[in-house]
Amino acid sequence: MNSKQKINPSLLLPVILVFLSMLACQASDLLSTPTPYPTYTPYPEIIVTPYPTYTPYPQPSLTPAPDVRYTEDFEGSSSCFEPYSDAVMSSQMSAGAYSVRITESNQGFRSICLDQTFIDFTLEADISLLEDTAGSAYFGVMFRETGGQYYSFILSTAPDGYPIYCVSYVGSNSYTPLTNSTFDPGHCWSMLPAGLYDSQTNRLRVSMQGEVMSIYLNDEILTVVRDNLLSAGRVGLLAGIYDQPVLEAAYDNLRVTVP
Repeated sequence: MNSKQKINPSLLLPVILVFLSMLACQASDLLSTPTPYPTYTPYPEIIVTPYPTYTPYPQPSLTPAPDVRYTEDFEGSSSCFEPYSDAVMSSQMSAGAYSVRITESNQGFRSICLDQTFIDFTLEADISLLEDTAGSAYFGVMFRETGGQYYSFILSTAPDGYPIYCVSYVGSNSYTPLTNSTFDPGHCWSMLPAGLYDSQTNRLRVSMQGEVMSIYLNDEILTVVRDNLLSAGRVGLLAGIYDQPVLEAAYDNLRVTVP
């Protein structure tokens, strides 16, 4: 005879618990403990140092070569300064220079280059005395000559033998000193700086810019004066004596340049 037996649920509970425990152990063995990711450390910020701004090397200012308008070394057979001769004075090209000779006291000589007229310019010339005429002779250059009027820059020596210079305006019937005398009020003769005058050859230079004239001797500036009576003209040479019976001067290496 068949019979059915009922299983008491309370008897199955321990078995179920043991089974679930076994499953839990197997699951525990299958799943390992996860390894945590390391904490993120950002890369250090790279500070970029900029290259210094390029500074080009300064370029030297180029001084343009002067525009030479006239030059004369008196080596040839002709010049714009013509030879001259009379009973008391003469001039000629000789031994590579333009020489002037005066044989009577209180006489003056001038020679003008008629070829060109200049407005703004620099005039240079070497001038030498060939005779001992201390205290009674003068020699130099003239510039902006027009109609018998001109400016002059001349050298001489005082009665005590000390070298002096003068810058002046010479008109048809007038004379105006443009430098102030250091020993004779009302006159233009001024003493030269000690050691500047050469007893043999001196280089005179005049730079004209508008009404301003800069006066140099042997590359040293003597004075700067302003005058507006003459705005343009020709250049020339000057020489003269007072009470000395003979003067001989020589001019060489004359040059006129313009800006």
